[in-house]
Amino acid sequence: MTMDKQLNQFGFSDLKDNEQILFFEDKILMGDNLGRSMDMSNFGRYLKRYPIKAQFSICLLITKGEMKVRINYKDYKIGSDDMVIIQQNALAQILDVDENSEIVVMAFTDIHLFSNLSSESITQFFKETQKNPVYHLSEEIRE
Repeated sequence: MTMDKQLNQFGFSDLKDNEQILFFEDKILMGDNLGRSMDMSNFGRYLKRYPIKAQFSICLLITKGEMKVRINYKDYKIGSDDMVIIQQNALAQILDVDENSEIVVMAFTDIHLFSNLSSESITQFFKETQKNPVYHLSEEIRE
């Protein structure tokens, strides 16, 4: 089977049956498992054997535990106080997740939701997150 046949589009509609996720006008998605252990029976279906092409941009904030993800063919190990930005149309794959992980997820389908940002700022942000999608949050930012 070729990579083209294995690659799946992944959109908000693929998450609609998850009661732990809030949707706002099909433009913003928010969810977390803070204070709860990872529901592997639910989360396990997002562990993909092959990469998906995200139809939205995703921000993951790991507050506890570890994950392994692949973004555009590069592997990342992320842990507590790390933030990951997966841009719309990126190839992404969750490789592994610690059952004790606590994760906050925010996703959005339209960058124009942030209309108070200049197009120059948005362009710079996307360039930076393409180079390095993982950021470790300093103690100052976390507080």
